[in-house]
Amino acid sequence: MHKTAVVACAVVCFVGAWLVAQERPLPHVRLIVCDVGQGDALLFVSGSWQMLVDGGQDDTVLSCLSRHMPFWDRTIEVVVATHPDKDHIGGLRSVLERFETPLLLMEWSEKESTDFEALKALISSKRAENKLRLLQPTQGLRMQLSGVFQAEVLSSHAIIEWLLADQNGDIQASAETQLWDSARVTAGKNTAHINYNEGSIVLLLEINGTRVLLTGDLESLGEQALLRQGVIEQVDILKVGHHGSKTSTSDAFLHALQPETALISVGKKNSYGHPSPEVIDRLRAFSTDIYSTAEQGDIQIVFLNGSYVVLP
Repeated sequence: MHKTAVVACAVVCFVGAWLVAQERPLPHVRLIVCDVGQGDALLFVSGSWQMLVDGGQDDTVLSCLSRHMPFWDRTIEVVVATHPDKDHIGGLRSVLERFETPLLLMEWSEKESTDFEALKALISSKRAENKLRLLQPTQGLRMQLSGVFQAEVLSSHAIIEWLLADQNGDIQASAETQLWDSARVTAGKNTAHINYNEGSIVLLLEINGTRVLLTGDLESLGEQALLRQGVIEQVDILKVGHHGSKTSTSDAFLHALQPETALISVGKKNSYGHPSPEVIDRLRAFSTDIYSTAEQGDIQIVFLNGSYVVLP
């Protein structure tokens, strides 16, 4: 082989090895709140294992995945769709088309929208090919994830029934009742009045001793239901509900949670005025540190043993 060719080959090999080294999974669990504009997409990474909670409103989520996952990793082990609004599921179809996604936690609701129907069609196709397992969100469901942290579903399964009732009764659903069962029972009767935000899957994660609560677009009615069911306790990190809308993150909810850190996934200069000044004031009243994707872009948190660091 010519000397120049040998040198060129050596350089290419060195660069390739360096690139691979740069893509080595980090040893600590990370949470990335992806900057997807006015929407939600949260990526948990533990070594070469990932969980994606929601996918934003469009393909923007793919850019976040490329920034925080090794280029050679084409599997996201767990995907969660908290509820069927476009700003949470709009990008999931692209994710499911480009990545292997063995497990999907999602409510199979009857909401009629182009994006949700297209997503359900893709899910049905992957299930038929045994490429995806669909897990329904049962309150109290616990999952051991990646060997280092666990997740528990706190979804208020009684919310949809309560919203369609006269609003005067107590919240009294059996612990075995599934949210999706309630949705199926009532969907044919009065679908137009269902508030899918209140049916958001609420997840409590415990990562190396740190407690993280993800609330989707849960609003104050859903927060009240969870408080009355006695499933809400103090957490370290709160993903603020509904992008900081004034209809979420009530005083009573914050009093029970006492969060040290609040994460807000929101679009810069969005037309909704999120996050609401009232919500910011409520969080500050509890001396909570506030981070927003509109200001920071991607928010990255590294979990250590019993503590965590928000990277600049």
